[in-house]
Amino acid sequence: MSLTRLVATACLAAVTFSAPTLAQIVLRSSVLPNSRAATVGQTVTVFSTMLNSGDSELTNCSVALAGTDPYTFAYRRTDATNTPVGAADTPFNIPANSSQSLVLSFTPTAAAAGDEVQLTYACDGIVTAPVTPGVNTVFLTASATATPDIVPILATPTADGVLRFETQGQVRAMSAAAINIGEAGDIDVSATAPFLPNSVGLQVCETNPANGTCLAPRSASVRVNFAQNQTRTFAIFADAADNAGIPNLPAVSRLYLVFNGVVATPDGVDGTSGIFPATPPVFGATSSAAIAPGPSGDEFLGVYRGIFNGEPSVLFVHGFNQLIMAGEGALVDGFSSGTGFPSNGNYQATTTGIADGEYLPRVGIGTAQATYQSRSFVRGNYTHIDGTPVYDFQAVWDPNSLNPIYPDDIPQGSWDVRYQGASIGTVTVDAGGNIDGSMTWPVADGAASETCDVQGLTGGGGRAGFNLGTFIVNADGCGPSFYFHGTYEDRGAQRVLTGYAVKQASRSGTLDMFRVELLRQ
Repeated sequence: MSLTRLVATACLAAVTFSAPTLAQIVLRSSVLPNSRAATVGQTVTVFSTMLNSGDSELTNCSVALAGTDPYTFAYRRTDATNTPVGAADTPFNIPANSSQSLVLSFTPTAAAAGDEVQLTYACDGIVTAPVTPGVNTVFLTASATATPDIVPILATPTADGVLRFETQGQVRAMSAAAINIGEAGDIDVSATAPFLPNSVGLQVCETNPANGTCLAPRSASVRVNFAQNQTRTFAIFADAADNAGIPNLPAVSRLYLVFNGVVATPDGVDGTSGIFPATPPVFGATSSAAIAPGPSGDEFLGVYRGIFNGEPSVLFVHGFNQLIMAGEGALVDGFSSGTGFPSNGNYQATTTGIADGEYLPRVGIGTAQATYQSRSFVRGNYTHIDGTPVYDFQAVWDPNSLNPIYPDDIPQGSWDVRYQGASIGTVTVDAGGNIDGSMTWPVADGAASETCDVQGLTGGGGRAGFNLGTFIVNADGCGPSFYFHGTYEDRGAQRVLTGYAVKQASRSGTLDMFRVELLRQ
């Protein structure tokens, strides 16, 4: 199979593979490869597919840059072999239950840090296909001097862009070929699953192109010197966890093969953002979807990782009636309801909602919908009582939800509290779980900041660990008590709690809910 044909096949699979839905979305889109690295003034291309899953023809369809990224952009239709046809930037129609393949061109006008460049895929009557990072966004890097530019293609055993695990704990493999059409350079090749960090283990090796065997034992990454116009082949090994499933949600259940630069960040490139790590620079990437069966049970509470309103996010389900979305920004969203979630299935209820860190108007009443499965996923949306959509989300359950932060589940010690990367105070937790300290709460509505003495206790999550535990913080003179819910991770030798603080009730002056980190000192 040719490179262009394989790209088209995998790209179409990414958008046609079905997933649990709450409402029919007619227009979807995808791109491959996921990343390109360009020099200012140099045009780079990716392939794209737009899918019409509806029963009626979509008319006057087009693609455009969604933001103000420093690129000139063009699109052009392609045929079944991905050969461009027709004039550039010419709108087109997509018949019912059909698709249109495209080639997208980007020419940087200035050096730009690596970033997820969002696109608007529109047709008459449809503003845009849903934005899905790593699926229909393009991760672009533009530098003033030439860099490597790796164009990879990934092949799954079933040749449909999906890596399928038949049993829990099974190891499956994929193959990849990559060509460097940029400058020569040292490259670190690795695999990552941004939304599945504890659900799948990943290793790679470079392979003999004649027989597919590893040239060296597989490992977390492989360093190669990639010559210009050289093609290399690789194998990716994925080990599914035995305590969590990987759901049929291709937007978040994805495995990425990433090609990072080894040298310092190139001229004009300050690092990256989005689903890939901030450094080193990304010079190429591609991906596949994944599916794995999960264990039976009714574990629904915990930490979920996925996408909220088109942005990478962490979701927390704390208690049987509260779901909180904490995106990359400082403000968070969520809802709570008097009606508890059943262990599996569908949920719909009138709830109290929070958006942009504040309780919604009219007492925040709206309608929450969700579809979910134990130890697997949650997907849904929240709509204000007046019918206005507020947010939608989809995320995969993290098996770290079952791990205690410490054997006694008490985060004893001194913790630096940080908001938007800056310290806002310190709290100390003693052996009994009692909290003492001082914090300056983030402000809202133009009010002055407030520094408060705080005290409280930790409501441990028992066997579920601090991932479901709580700081109950009473802030003297600063309004209602704050609850802190979150998850933990070890960054080097430092333990970090990441989560959100939420008031018991709304109060003007300080945020009702905000994202926060606690770093153990």
